[in-house]
This record gives sequence, structure tokens and C-alpha cells, in this order.
Amino acid sequence: MNEWTEHDTDILRKEYSKCDLSELSKRLDRSLIALQKKAHYIGVKRKSRTPWTAEKDSFLKENYKNKSVKDIAEILNKTRISVIDRAVQLGLKKTNLEYSKVTVDLSNLTQSELGYLAGLIDGEGTITISLNSKRTSIYQRTRLLQPMVSICNTNHAIVDWLSIRLPFVICKQRYDDSKKDTYALKLSGYKIESLLRTVLPYLVAKKRQAELILEFLQSRTSSQRKSKYSDREIEIVNEIRALNGKGKTFHFRFVTREILEVS
Repeated sequence: MNEWTEHDTDILRKEYSKCDLSELSKRLDRSLIALQKKAHYIGVKRKSRTPWTAEKDSFLKENYKNKSVKDIAEILNKTRISVIDRAVQLGLKKTNLEYSKVTVDLSNLTQSELGYLAGLIDGEGTITISLNSKRTSIYQRTRLLQPMVSICNTNHAIVDWLSIRLPFVICKQRYDDSKKDTYALKLSGYKIESLLRTVLPYLVAKKRQAELILEFLQSRTSSQRKSKYSDREIEIVNEIRALNGKGKTFHFRFVTREILEVS
């Protein structure tokens, strides 16, 4: 980690309120988050270029429930954190039920294709619930449970087949020059519910994990958002970890905000 020098701090103090942060980030060779934290520490604030107006507040109130934070931020020329903070100020909330409406369309797949997809999940995939964190403001992160389906493969034809049919996030993993590149295709959040319900009849090895994930999602959908995880939900997480060969048991004493959605 680069230590802040007096010279860098002086530049930040003079330029932070008026310059383009991306340019300042490159100039000082620091991340945007590092700039924001240091600016807060030394008491420097940015001049608001796009203040919240009554018109923007009205748009936020009308669309916060049915549009993603990312889309609203782009439309209003705001950062995601700014949109979230303003929503909190206005008392706006998203519900688990609204998140659960996000689905994956598998109607175009034939039965043989669904069977093939289930086989890939059984043989090359993982169905799990992982512990993650999500930034809710510049200085705060919230720990969340994230249901996820992932498939790892080195075959380009299989990766292409999957990416065309499903909205997977694809990550390229390379361990060393002696091994082939591995592609991890991941799908997470409430959108995996429709995927798992559709392929459930075809699953064999991962069938129990899929059933537990569906129970977990149903439980979170019916609960109040920002509620604590129930004892049964924690049992589901640990049962899935045991099925997947993970020995560590989770104990949660924190309050969840939501199931993490990757947008």
C-alpha cells in the first residue's frame, strides 16, 4: 500500500473539489475509493455538479422499486452510492419479493438441452451459498449470503454453448503455462431460482443442493428485507457446505440487507 506523502496530500486538497476524479486517480496512482477516504479524512469535499432536484427525487421515488440502482445512476448522472444514499434519505426500499421477479428464460431450450445443462452442472458445476460483502457506502460494507451456480470448463465450445443460452458472468482463470485456461461461468442471486427449478428434474449428483437453495430463496422471499438469517437458513448453508465437502461451519450474528444481486 502506498503511503500518502505531504506532496500527494496537497495535490488532493487543491484538486479534489473540482477536478475529474478518474484523472486524479491516475495522476496519484490510487483507486477512487482511496481518494474518497483520504479526502474525507482531511475534510475535503467535492462540489456537487448534479445536485438532487425535486424532479430527480420524483424519478427516484417512481423507479427505485422496478429499476436497478445501476440503471437509475446512469439515467440521473449519479454514482450508485449517491443513488443508494438518497434512497435511504427518502425512506425508499426494495423488497425481497421485487428481487425475486428476476428470472432466467430457458423456454427456448429443448429437453435434451436441459438434460445436457443439468449434466454439466452435475459433473463440472457447483451449487452453493457463499459469504460475500457489498459496499453500501464509501465507508461501510454489509456481509451477505449469495446463492450461486457455477460451471468450470476448459473447452471453448462448451463455454460458448453456455454463454449463448444463459447470462453467465465469465471469469478466465489461468494457473500456470503448463495448464489450459479455465473458464468459470457464474450465475448468482435470485435469478438462479428459475434456472434450478427448470433443471431440477434432470439433476442427479447436485439435486439435493438445488432443493436446499430453492428452500433458502423461498424463505428469504417471504421474510422481511434486512431481517436476520433464521436458524433454518443457517442450517441450509451448512448442509450445502457439508454436501460440497466444505468442513467449516458458518455462524452468523450479523443482520443481512438482502441477497446479493450482481448487476
